[in-house]
Amino acid sequence: MEAPISIKPKIEKEYEMEYDKSKILLRFSLSGSLLYISLDYLDDIHPYHYQNSFDKDSLSKIDNIFSISNSINEILDQIINLIEVKKFNLNKINENQVDLVLKVIIFTTEKKITLNLYKNSNLTKDDIINNLINIVQNLTKRVEELEKWKKDNEKVGNNNNNNDTKKEENTKEEKNKITNVSSILTNENELKLIEQRLKTGIFRNKKISYKLLYCGTKDGDSSKTFHEKCDNIENQLVLVKTKESLKFGGYTRLGFNSSNSLITDKDSFLFSFDTMKYYDAIEGKGAIYCYPSYGPTFGSHSDIQIPNNFFSSQGAVQIKMNRFKTNQDYELNGGNLHFNFKEVEVFQIIFD
Repeated sequence: MEAPISIKPKIEKEYEMEYDKSKILLRFSLSGSLLYISLDYLDDIHPYHYQNSFDKDSLSKIDNIFSISNSINEILDQIINLIEVKKFNLNKINENQVDLVLKVIIFTTEKKITLNLYKNSNLTKDDIINNLINIVQNLTKRVEELEKWKKDNEKVGNNNNNNDTKKEENTKEEKNKITNVSSILTNENELKLIEQRLKTGIFRNKKISYKLLYCGTKDGDSSKTFHEKCDNIENQLVLVKTKESLKFGGYTRLGFNSSNSLITDKDSFLFSFDTMKYYDAIEGKGAIYCYPSYGPTFGSHSDIQIPNNFFSSQGAVQIKMNRFKTNQDYELNGGNLHFNFKEVEVFQIIFD
């Protein structure tokens, strides 16, 4: 069905992208209990505007994967995550319709969900002008950001010698910062293990700092609280300390979400502060398990499993070579399958 053009929902997310040599704007908006999805061309005053509105019931009828969410807001977060990790495609846009195809992995099986957007023939001149105004405003904002970036870099160039000293001091301060904040990662050798692995990839020449997102003893051990604080944030470092005095964890570049899916993250790795080793993800295997009823979990059936209400539950590790390249069964946990939680911390790693 076509959504009335007169409704002006609150814009939640929008994405500029190229399709068939044209630039387009894909927009997600909320108004009450309705989710609006629209698509417009950016590089031409195109005569067509594609749009549709969905409520929770209509989305659940399209596919029951949406029925696990409690509200239209949670469904919006679920769809946005699939867009941001590029788990979607646009079928050929014709005069009357465009298909937004979402690709969801349930365990190891991929399924496709199609959301249809329809041409709105009632698109007015004012609507086109408003779209163009929004585009100009976004471009102006980007120009201002680029000019500020240029000025900041010129200052850096003019004060290069002083800044080199400051960078060394800042690096020491940042390294000390996480060891002061964390009750798990407490010494420089543990920090060195993490940062040596991080700097073997695309972050080779980056400066690293840390921001605490979640702490089990302070924030509570429910999976809901974890997802509220950590969903859709990239570069997450998960630290676990057990009552048996073992310390281990994992890193994901993509970060966790509530999409009920197993996601491949080739840059993910696990580590143990007891063996002082890290364990890379196996290529093509799902590295992070994103499920609303679990905490931060690596692998499926699971290399590190953190359940809901984990202080009153047991965690588990997996046998060797499940999703990560470990050498012995249950190597992270000293050869044991289960463990009891003393603390769980999640940090965002910030690369400058």
